[in-house]
Amino acid sequence: MPSPWWLLKVSAGLALVAWGLLVALGLGPIVPRLPFPPPLAQMLVLVGAGLHLVHYAILKRRAGDLSRPHALVTDVGLFRRIRHPMYLGDLVAYVGLAALSADPIAAGLLVLGAIGLERQAHHEDREMARQFGTPYEDWRVRTRLLIPGLL
Repeated sequence: MPSPWWLLKVSAGLALVAWGLLVALGLGPIVPRLPFPPPLAQMLVLVGAGLHLVHYAILKRRAGDLSRPHALVTDVGLFRRIRHPMYLGDLVAYVGLAALSADPIAAGLLVLGAIGLERQAHHEDREMARQFGTPYEDWRVRTRLLIPGLL
């Protein structure tokens, strides 16, 4: 059963997509929007999706069944610097999706998605600590959760 945090992050991401479609089609309510260059927002969505997919492929290749990985991946890609690069990709994509409509509703959905991502990352950290023990703890000490140098 997925954690409530996983459900929140996924729901917020889907809501950002749906809201963006409504805004793009002119079907959403009229709300104040910030001027944000659409090509930059689109680039953020693509970069975020790319980060997620690349690190998913790395994890799948190295760790096997992702429902219960049999290996700790710490030495390739962004896994060398952060423990959840796929979630970083999700966050970048969420920022891009929110920027496409650049309004208070999208900002609220972005905040919910970011909370879900951060809480789910902590949840998975606890699971990995139980599964991998000392090797995980060594990796945790030298890396960040989601954002290199910050969080």
